[in-house]
Amino acid sequence: MKNVKMDIYFPNYLTDETKKCIKSTLEGLGVIDMKMSEIDNELLDIVIPEEKLETVKIFLNLLALADIGGHYTHGLTE
Repeated sequence: MKNVKMDIYFPNYLTDETKKCIKSTLEGLGVIDMKMSEIDNELLDIVIPEEKLETVKIFLNLLALADIGGHYTHGLTE
């Protein structure tokens, strides 16, 4: 089984509760390791089994679509 490493944008404006929900969902989708990047405080380094990659990409794309213009996360950060 091959693992894939990727960095995802994890903005500071998200609430702690929102960050926990996203991390929990990523774990449920099969992410085997995640930690904040040492290079950029708004990047989350994740490791995914290759066979779970497409599922995780779909979830991340849905988050990105929901955040266009800040409409989704605006409500989550107030």
